[in-house]
Order: sequence, then structure tokens, then C-alpha cells
Amino acid sequence: MAPVDRPPPLDRADAADADGDLERRVRIGIALCVLPILLFALFDLLLLPAAELPVYWGIKLAALAVLGLSVALLRQRRPSSRRRLVAVGLGCVTAMYLLSTTSAILARDAETTGIMSMAVSLATATLLPWGAWPQRLVVGLGILSTALAHHFGAGGLHGLLGYPTVGLLIGMGLSVHVAAELERSRTALAQRRDAQRRAAAEVRQLNERLEARVRERTAQLERLNGELQAEIEERGRYAAELRQSQAAASALIENAEDAIWAIDRAGRLLIRNAAVRHRYAVATGSELTNPDDYPAAVRQHLAAYWAPLYARGLVGERFTDEQVIDGPHGRRIFVNAFNPIVIDGEVAGLAVFSSEVTEQRRSEEAARQRQAELTHVQRLSTLGEMAAGLAHEINQPLAAIVNYARGCARRLRGDPGSVPEVMPALDSIATEALRAGEVIRRLRQLVRKEAPRQETIDLNALVEEAARIIEPEARQAGVEIEELFAVALPAVVGDPIQVEQVVLNLLRNAVEAMSGGPPRRILQLTTRPTGSGMAEVAVRDTGPGVAAGVAEAMFEPFVSTKPNGIGVGLSISRTIIESHHGRLWASANAEGGMTFRFALPAAGETAARAISDGVAAAPARRDIGASAPRGG
Repeated sequence: MAPVDRPPPLDRADAADADGDLERRVRIGIALCVLPILLFALFDLLLLPAAELPVYWGIKLAALAVLGLSVALLRQRRPSSRRRLVAVGLGCVTAMYLLSTTSAILARDAETTGIMSMAVSLATATLLPWGAWPQRLVVGLGILSTALAHHFGAGGLHGLLGYPTVGLLIGMGLSVHVAAELERSRTALAQRRDAQRRAAAEVRQLNERLEARVRERTAQLERLNGELQAEIEERGRYAAELRQSQAAASALIENAEDAIWAIDRAGRLLIRNAAVRHRYAVATGSELTNPDDYPAAVRQHLAAYWAPLYARGLVGERFTDEQVIDGPHGRRIFVNAFNPIVIDGEVAGLAVFSSEVTEQRRSEEAARQRQAELTHVQRLSTLGEMAAGLAHEINQPLAAIVNYARGCARRLRGDPGSVPEVMPALDSIATEALRAGEVIRRLRQLVRKEAPRQETIDLNALVEEAARIIEPEARQAGVEIEELFAVALPAVVGDPIQVEQVVLNLLRNAVEAMSGGPPRRILQLTTRPTGSGMAEVAVRDTGPGVAAGVAEAMFEPFVSTKPNGIGVGLSISRTIIESHHGRLWASANAEGGMTFRFALPAAGETAARAISDGVAAAPARRDIGASAPRGG
């Protein structure tokens, strides 16, 4: 007999399907039980006496009642559980066995019970999918029913000893085996269906995941595509802007009045504008072409003048150079600016900007000449204003000379031999003559007309010299001059006459400001070095000062606080100081009066400031290449 191990449990869905199938088959089994009962009742009518029919039919009605009750139980609660269905099925089988056993005992026919037991066992094994253990109960009830039928209907169990009983047992055992195998088959089928469902569910999940991934990737691709399109459009805009910018830069370079060109590290000409081509054509009478086609004179000039400058620029130096060309049409001056082209931290080439400043230099020279003439006129005007004081200063030594000379003459007339006694008087005459000569020397130095020159200036000496010139006027105005000069004052570079004119203007303004002013009139002159590499001169007075907001306006042309002033002194003074790369300003004193200060760069700083403000002066060069660039 086949093993009857219990099959593995089914999942909820398969169990529900199995219970539904079992319920349906139980109903079929109940319906099939009704048929043999009715068939037996029909044969009872034919085979049994009429007096016994009520008993047999009563038994069959009881069996039908049990079957009807089973149907009612099935309808009472839905869905029915497996245990309930098995219990109902076993109840119906028991009813059939009781019907068969009772009928066999009453009819003394035990053989029919064995046949019915066999039929019920095989029917339940093939019809009802309830497994091995319910089928074992069915077989056990069948054996019990057969044994009871033989015991009570045939007078003992000896009738069971025979081949029919062996066949009965084999058939019932086969029914258990069939039930177990069918249960295994149904379970395996359910498991396969469950596996298929699980596989289908996994496939659906995979499909859903795949579709989600596809949607996600599609969204990403759409987003990336949008970003790519936006980037393409943005790059298109950048490219258009770049082309527009390049076109604008090319137009600016090509149409610039300055000559502009660029070379690479090998000296090859990268770009050149119309001004470069025009200069070259004017200078050589030919067009700017390949450097191999340059005339020998041009190549010689490139090697002599431009090659060293290119070498400086190609090592990363940014500088300017002034080039002077003496040609048949006069002198021309160019300022050449060399600018390294740096790419990723490396010098890849050199851009050169060449501006002709001939007219600018002429204008500057004319302006300097006009300024010098105006300064000279102002010095003459100053001298005219100081004439009374200067005349007094000169008259004093001249009067002393006259007195000494007359005394000496009288002494010598009275005593010609008294020469030793008159020698001190003669010495005094010489001293007073020198004194008058010194005054005249100062005046000549002040009013002489010279071209502006640059030289080292001792500010202490210059300020002291200006104080000596203004001293007579100050003495007449009752002004006391105090000098506080720094010992270690750095020298400056400039035109000493122009700087002295500035000091003299400030001193005269201070003296005039204190005329008729406070009882104590002090003109204080101070020099000192500053912390920024400059030397400062301060002129401080104790006059009434000026109203707030007027101090800065005093430096404007034709602005004056004097009743009869024309307002050019301070304007010219500021122009002179600024042309020396310095600064002139005024401030009110807390106790009254004004202080005017100017500061000039020390001698070591003057050249650096000149270079930062313009270009370094270079010696004039005779240029045969007319600024022709090297390279091709």
C-alpha cells in the first residue's frame, strides 16, 4: 500500500479553491447517494413482502433525511471549511453504511453490504478530494459495516473468511491509495498553479519594475535631452555672442587709430590692423607681407630695435617704450605698449599697441612753455608788489655806503695820513655793497626767464632763500618768521625756480593775511618727511583765516580773497606742484589762521611716479622701419 504521508499545506488561495472543489464534490456525492437509495427502495417493492416494506422504507427515509440534513448544513454557512465538509461527507457515508448494514441484517444478506462498502470506498476515493485520513475512516466504517452485517445477518464472522473478503480488503486498500495519490496530485497541481501564480506575480512585478525603470529612464532621458537642448541653445547664444564680440573686437582693432599687432612666441605675426599696414606702407613704400620679403634695412631695424623689446615681453614683462623717429617730415614720437598674452599661466605671445603722441607732446611742450611764461609774469607781478620793501632793503646798504664814504672823505681831507683809521669804514662799505648785491642777485634769480629744468632740490635751502626774499615785506608788516626745518629732509627733483615761486606765493599770501591783523603775527615755516616717501613744506599764519568751504575754491583760477587780487597765484602754484607729481592743499587752524601745505615725492620716488603716470622717457632713436612689427 502506498505511503499516506500528509501533503504540505496549500496557500490561502489554493486552499480556498480546494475547499470549493471539495464542497462541490460533496454535493455530487450526496446526489449520487440518493440514487442507490431510490434504486434499493424500488427493488424492495419487487423483492420484499408488503408487510416488511415500511421497515425498509423507514430506514431509507432516515438515510434520505440524513442526506437532506447534510445539504442543509452545507447551505447554512458559506464558505464551508474543509473540516466541516469532511464531517458532512463522513456523515453521509455513515448514513449509507447504516442503511446498508441495517438492510443486510434484516434481509440476512451480508454479501450486499460488502459490495456496498467496496462501492462507497471506491466512490469516495475517486470523487471526494479529501485525502488519506478521511478515506481511512471510510474504509474502517466499511469494514465495520461488513463485519456487523456478517455477525448479525449471517450468524457469525466465519463468512468473512474467503476470497471475497480478500478482494474487499484489497479494493478498500486501493481506495486509500487512490485517495492519497489523488490528494498528492491535486496538491502538486495546486503547488504548480501556486508556483505559476507566484512566477506570474514576479513577472508582473518585474514588468512593473521594468516599466517603472523605463519610465524613470525615459523621464531622465527627457530631462537630459531638455538640459542638452538648453545647453545647446545656451552654447549657441554664447557662440553668437562670441562671434559678435569677436566681430566687434576685430572692428575695433582694425579701425583703431593706434597701430595694433600681435606675435606668437616664434615671432610670427598673428594679427595686424590697418594702422600697422599704413605705417609700414608710408615708411617703406610697400605693403606689409611675409618677413622673408622685408627689405634688408627693415630686417636690420627689427633685429636692432624690436627684437630686444619682444624678448622682454615674451618672458612676461608688461612695459611701455617711447620711440622717437626723425624723418623727412620732422620728428614723430610713438608710445609702444607691450602686453604679454597669457594662456593657462604661460606666455603664448605678445600684443603691441603703438600710439603716436607727436601732437600730444607738442601740446604738452607748448603748455609747459605757457605755464613757464605765466609763472614768469607772476614773478614779475610779485616783484612789482614787493618793490617798496625791496627798495627799502636796497636803500639801507646804499645809504650806509654813502655815509661811510663821506666820513672817509672828510677824514682823509683833514688828515691824509689817517688811512689806518678809515680802513674799518672801508670794510663796512664793502660789506654793505655785498649786502645790496645779494638783494639784487636774489631779484635777478627770481625774475630771470629760463626754460624749465629738472634738478635735485634741497627744500630747506630753497624755503630759507624764499624767506630771505620775503623778509623785508614781513618786517614792514610786523610779521615774525619762525623756521622749523627737518634735519633729515629728503631731496626732491624738480624746477627750483618754479618750486621757489610756489613757496614765495604762499609766504606773501600769509604776510598779507596777517597785515593789520592780530597783535602777534607769526609766520611759521615747517619742513618734514612723510611716511609715504614724500617731503612736506607747511606755511602757517595767525591771520583771520577764510570762511568754511572757501579753502578749496581758492585754488580755482580767478578766485581770490584779496580785495585787489586777480586769483591766479594759488591756481598756478597748484599746477606747478601737480606737474611735479605732488599735492598742494590748505586747512584752517583750530586757533585761527590757515596752513598751506605741499608735498613732493622724494628723489627716489619721482622717477617711479613719472613712469606710473605716463611712460618712461627713452632716448631718441632713428627708426627706418616706421614701427613695422617683426614676424610674418
